[in-house]
Amino acid sequence: MVTAYDSISTPGIIEFTAQEDYDCDHEDLLIEPIDPNPPVTNTTAPQIVGETFVRPLITCEFIANPMIQGQSWSIALPSDKQNVSDVLSWESKDNVIKVTWSAMVSGSYIISYGDLTKTVVVESLF
Repeated sequence: MVTAYDSISTPGIIEFTAQEDYDCDHEDLLIEPIDPNPPVTNTTAPQIVGETFVRPLITCEFIANPMIQGQSWSIALPSDKQNVSDVLSWESKDNVIKVTWSAMVSGSYIISYGDLTKTVVVESLF
C-alpha cells in the first residue's frame, strides 16, 4: 500500500507500509521440530521430566525422577562461544531445577542430574 509520493523534495522516493501475513493455509508445509533427546520407551526408568522446546524469558521447571541421593544439577551449552551465566539463570533444590533463558536469541542447553541428561531447545521469541 503506497502511503505517500513526494516528487518535490526527493525525486523517485516513495514510502510504503509492508504488512506480513503469518497465517499458513497449507498444513503440509508446517514442519514439526525434531526432538534431540532419545525417545523414552520405559516410563519407569530414571529420567529428567520437562519441556524439550522452550521460549526465551520463560522459566521452565525440570524434575529428575526419581531423586537420587548425592546428585546435583549441572548445565552446559553445546558450544564454547558463550558462558552459561551470560544466557541462563537457574536455581535448584533437590531433584528440581528452574531454568530461564535470558538471551533474546534461540539456542540450546544441556541439563544433567548425575548420569541423566536432557537437551533443551530454545526456540525464537516469535
